Amino acid sequence: MHTYKSSKNIGREKRRKPYFLVLICILRQKLAKGPEGIGRRFFRAAGLLIDISRQIAVGSDLQHERVEGKRTAQVRLVNWYIAKLFRSANRDPILATKFLEVANLMKTPSTLLKPAVALRVWKGQLLT
Repeated sequence: MHTYKSSKNIGREKRRKPYFLVLICILRQKLAKGPEGIGRRFFRAAGLLIDISRQIAVGSDLQHERVEGKRTAQVRLVNWYIAKLFRSANRDPILATKFLEVANLMKTPSTLLKPAVALRVWKGQLLT
């Protein structure tokens, strides 16, 4: 799991919660208030976390010609980048791991856009 050092605790490692645990915590909070309207309350609270993942999933469907839907510049850019990431991840186990962490909700999708990951994607493209 990814660790990071905070500036005030140099030398002491902290661990971030896996992405899915954050969603579970939100669900528990909403369930504590009762089951009435749980879906609406959960998705309102977790919307920002879930929205990016949903956009990637929907956008990947739009790669196929037969799927109807508007292909915005954002959708085309994300699909282009994800295709490059997949191609590079075939040869780079670190990229493959980063993708699987995101796909399994261990990390947020923004993990795939970090400079170190983007550089590995770019370097992977030079080998093809």
